[in-house]
Amino acid sequence: MILILRKTQQADRLAEVKLVRHGDWINVIDPSEKEIQELVNKYKVPAEFVHASLDLKERSRIDTVKNWKLFIIRIPVKKETKFLIIPIGVVVNEYNIITICAKENEVVNRFLTDKMNGFYTSKRTRFLLYLIKNANYYFDRYVEELQEITTRVEHRLLHSQANAEVISFLEIQKTITYFHSALINNGMLFEKIIVNKKIEIFPADKEILEDMIIENKELLETVTIFMNNINSTMDAYASVISNNLNITMKFLTSLTIILNLPNIITSFYGMNVKLPMAQDPMAYLTILLLCLSLIIFSLYFFFRKRWL
Repeated sequence: MILILRKTQQADRLAEVKLVRHGDWINVIDPSEKEIQELVNKYKVPAEFVHASLDLKERSRIDTVKNWKLFIIRIPVKKETKFLIIPIGVVVNEYNIITICAKENEVVNRFLTDKMNGFYTSKRTRFLLYLIKNANYYFDRYVEELQEITTRVEHRLLHSQANAEVISFLEIQKTITYFHSALINNGMLFEKIIVNKKIEIFPADKEILEDMIIENKELLETVTIFMNNINSTMDAYASVISNNLNITMKFLTSLTIILNLPNIITSFYGMNVKLPMAQDPMAYLTILLLCLSLIIFSLYFFFRKRWL
């Protein structure tokens, strides 16, 4: 899908247009092969920029081809109950800005629903910074959701030994690791924008970018703490599982010993040989009392050892 969008100070509302003019925004989401060829042939976007933006494994980076610049930013995406990290390519030339992404996402949709105030498609640098701001906003929002989910899963883990809870916890652990990696890569890209001056930064925009860098560092710190807490919780849960297994094994071992002691005595008296009290009609009572005594003594012993 290719949309041509325009928002200016004169027409302060985002509108879709048919023909591209200077200062327009071209938004590309999950393009077909025909649309990719249209980007390359009609709009003259470098083919490598398009393919890099659609590669889900692409890392945050900056690239330049003649008067075209590519900024790849890693952004979070929520798909039903799962969270993903995907790249979005922001391609800038002298006149227009083009965003290319393989999946529909809230970061771009926030622009499309006109929830972002103060941005204009003609101000390419500010548009890029607002896109970064949106990415940070959804990182923060999704981390909070993951923390809430983690709390619920931890509660279930305390009362259940089912694999479903463990798998859920592992999914959260994997997701937050991807978040951590994406924030590190984005932070490096933001620093390059300032240090290497890959795009013209106006004084007002520089302050916004610096705020974005601070936000990114704060998010990275939050995610790092969250990741450490998850790892610690998983280690603690593994210890609890191991301890519970030891307790269960001690309990079953104790029961096995207690039940085997009478069996040893009765097995001797089941043999077809001469034994003490073999002719005594009250021998079974003596054997029964001996077995009960052994059971009671064993129970007392194992209770003292806290095996039962």
